[in-house]
Amino acid sequence: MSACEDFDIASLGYCLVVSNDIDEWKSFAGPGLGMQVADESTGSVVLRMDDRAQRLMITNETRPSRYTIGWQASSREALNRIGSRLEQAGVLVQYGERSTVAQRMVGELIAFQDPVGNCLEVFLEPVLLDTPFVPGRMHSGFRTGLLGLGHVVLTAPSLDKILP
Repeated sequence: MSACEDFDIASLGYCLVVSNDIDEWKSFAGPGLGMQVADESTGSVVLRMDDRAQRLMITNETRPSRYTIGWQASSREALNRIGSRLEQAGVLVQYGERSTVAQRMVGELIAFQDPVGNCLEVFLEPVLLDTPFVPGRMHSGFRTGLLGLGHVVLTAPSLDKILP
């Protein structure tokens, strides 16, 4: 058992950002941050930073929030526990449709919003590639490992809505 299996959430897996300026994001994430532009055939941009098929997606599609955060569950049982706990708390949980699962490049997912409207997803089975990561600029690579992207900052207008 790895250290991540002690928790239902194993890592921060991906972020999806809604933007009308995809080219600016490509310039920032590729040459700026050193991520690899992996796919831009769908009108969205998929960016890599390790063996995952994607870590950051930029799209101009209409969504309930300007961003979505994807968390990897440590196991199928953990995903089921998370979904059950959310539903018991009165949170609307949506089970990922085939097109959403394919776009996120995962095996399955659940989606929900936190009390202040942040879009969150919990997933299993990220697609791993056997082709090497090619950075958008010269650097020694990203240290993703067991914790994935590492961290994300979620904002809320009031702590009173999210602490309970």
